[in-house]
Amino acid sequence: MDTLFWIKVGIGFISDVLSNIVFWAALGLVTNVFILRKARVKFLIFFGTNKNKHYTVFLSNLWDPSSTVEEDVENAKIISGFEFQITKMMGNLFGTSSYSLPEVVQGFVDSFWVGKNIKLFLKVSPVKKEKVSKATFSNSMIIVGSTIKNSLRRYMLENNMLKVIIDGEHSSEPQDINKNNLHPEFTVLSGHEKGKIPKKDDCSRIGLIEKHVYNDEEEIVIFLCVGIDGKATLATVEYLVNNWRDLNRRHKNNSFSRLLWFPECDNSECLEARPTRIRDLVN
Repeated sequence: MDTLFWIKVGIGFISDVLSNIVFWAALGLVTNVFILRKARVKFLIFFGTNKNKHYTVFLSNLWDPSSTVEEDVENAKIISGFEFQITKMMGNLFGTSSYSLPEVVQGFVDSFWVGKNIKLFLKVSPVKKEKVSKATFSNSMIIVGSTIKNSLRRYMLENNMLKVIIDGEHSSEPQDINKNNLHPEFTVLSGHEKGKIPKKDDCSRIGLIEKHVYNDEEEIVIFLCVGIDGKATLATVEYLVNNWRDLNRRHKNNSFSRLLWFPECDNSECLEARPTRIRDLVN
């Protein structure tokens, strides 16, 4: 009798423990999914993919138009190794969830919440600015690189759609695409801060993140990431990917510009460098 009694007690105890484990695991999963849903909404609104789930990354085009006959210019495309790395960053950002979750639910979340919703398109900007039109900006996007090698940024500068540029950027076609004429200074094009922001003595490597919110009904958001060179541009995109939550807390769904000053570095350290100074402007 005593043995049977203790067996029943043991079974009851184990059953209670297992029930509690299942209950708390289920509660934790539901809580994480609820938190994720709120974070996901913020993510989608911040990048302009809340309604239109198409998102385009427009990379710089390193093709030298002087080396191409006019008939072939439209199809001429070449990108740098740095921009290959940017495509991987953006694929990770939109192809997997950008939220902190336990590994046990990470795969489920990545597939269900993000992977099936956002369609990411990677494109190289046309060689000629004339191939860019208003229709090009029909969905949310990120434009990577300076006016030297990205015709979409040249188009936006020509049509007064930019708040800030790096000194040396122009809307005209570059005479030599392989020559970098940019200087480590910013030029604010509008607003009460209009004018040049001079170089910081200890920072000749600069980057710029600019966000524009267009068309309230469609909620189209255009991000522009540009650095003084390819490494600084890569570091700027990486900064956006890693710090979008902070930017969202500060600016919500408003247009803004964030100026970045990176420390001096050698080739082995440049990609790991973090900005030592930042400054925000309201667009």
